[in-house]
Amino acid sequence: MDASQSWIVEHLSSLQKSFARILSTSGTNDENHGGPFLLIVFFFTVAVASLIWLISQGKRSTPPLPPGSFGLPIIGDTISYISAYRNMNTKKWIEEKKKKHGPLFKTSILFQKTVFLDEPGGCKLMFGQPDEKLIRLVINKANLAVGGPGSLILQNGQVHTTYRKYLITHFLGVDAVGRYLPVMEQNALDHIQRYWLSKEDGARVVARDLFEMFTFSNALELMLSLRDVAQVQELRSLFAVYSMGFMSTPINLPGFQFHRSLKCRDKIHRIFQKSIEKRRVELKEGLATPNQDYLSVLLTQPDGNGHFHTDEQIPVLLTNNVWASTDTTAATMSMVLRALSRHPEVYEKLIEEHRQIAQNKTEGEPLSRQKIRSMKYTWAVIQETLRLTPAITDINRQAMADIHYKGYVIPKGYKLVCSAVQSMWNPEVYPDPEKFDPSRFIRTGATKSIEPFTFFAFGGSTRYCPGQEFAKLSLLTFFHHFFKNLVYTLEEPEERVLYRFMVYPEKGLPLRIQKCKVY
Repeated sequence: MDASQSWIVEHLSSLQKSFARILSTSGTNDENHGGPFLLIVFFFTVAVASLIWLISQGKRSTPPLPPGSFGLPIIGDTISYISAYRNMNTKKWIEEKKKKHGPLFKTSILFQKTVFLDEPGGCKLMFGQPDEKLIRLVINKANLAVGGPGSLILQNGQVHTTYRKYLITHFLGVDAVGRYLPVMEQNALDHIQRYWLSKEDGARVVARDLFEMFTFSNALELMLSLRDVAQVQELRSLFAVYSMGFMSTPINLPGFQFHRSLKCRDKIHRIFQKSIEKRRVELKEGLATPNQDYLSVLLTQPDGNGHFHTDEQIPVLLTNNVWASTDTTAATMSMVLRALSRHPEVYEKLIEEHRQIAQNKTEGEPLSRQKIRSMKYTWAVIQETLRLTPAITDINRQAMADIHYKGYVIPKGYKLVCSAVQSMWNPEVYPDPEKFDPSRFIRTGATKSIEPFTFFAFGGSTRYCPGQEFAKLSLLTFFHHFFKNLVYTLEEPEERVLYRFMVYPEKGLPLRIQKCKVY
């Protein structure tokens, strides 16, 4: 019992004794008319004391907020955090917070009260939810507007679940993606020949730009069978402006980025609408197949509820998926080349894996799915690259109800953050975390290579990236032919890595390339 409760009990006891004396006095003195008044005062005092007791009990039983500070009035820690994020210094920023408050702490960023979760418990809390009733991805109105009306991938609940299942079943799942391996491989061969092998030895290229060109044209080919070079270039220019809208101030007036992005989005939709009309005719005349690409799938396959997507939804869905499959994959490709140039022993081991694959097939023989599956070390290199330089360092969600966690309460409406600093760069989870060591992701026997909830380069739970297999197949196929025909050196080995919505080399990773037969 605390001091306030003892005080209440003591005074209630005193009041009871006083009331007893009053009653005994009023009972022997008929002329004493103060008794009724004192009786009212007594009951009022008891009621107030009881109320104070209940309030004190409620306060005592409610867990406190996580430790930390909301920072400066209104702006909180927004300026310091964004500066750290953009300059890839979030590790230092979070470590300073941890020294003051521990691994679980509260702050305020972008006018929103925020809790950075610890690891691995916090990530398990976020990603271990079977649905989105307790913790949910909340898309701000600006991103919903840029994404487009009817953007199913940006929705929540059953709408998102139904579309996600549809996407994986018909286009992005392991079996579905495998159908498109021949097209992916030919796209990779054509791109390498046109933009890399056509250059003279010692030529300078900006790798990030070329990788974006590949991932974008590859996405258009697999989703809409678009191959016209001029049209691809037009769409690439429109997408460049469109994508900037996701990080812009939502002011829909001429002269503002948000307005320009919406205009470009509408132009993209009109171009895709023409493709839709043309494909309907081709399907009717037998000139296209139901599984030819994602557009054919959308036009011929109903969702889990038996509904077909409308002509208003299809351009939005195509736009979302082309955008989502371009920048993140290009960023990963750039970071892989950067990492391999700094770790020649890893590069040699990767080359040996591909040499063995090449020796077990004839020259010019297409890659099979079995050969792709045998690229285990290459995939481990990609995963380790994503651990050290993930496309996006933080995963954000929102508490949809009060959350009780480790003796604290996280109120409804608070933003929750799982950061790579707390997990993928944490020495308690990954020994010597700054070391580039792909063997972390090599599974030996029944031993798990990575503990659950400690690696979220592809997100997690109901929001796990549905395009992982698509990205994996694209990367492994491209790298097999790239490393077979080219060697490279970094023109600027100390080039900084920055974040502007996602990771990128500050100058685009300029390389000097040399053509050769590596295996």
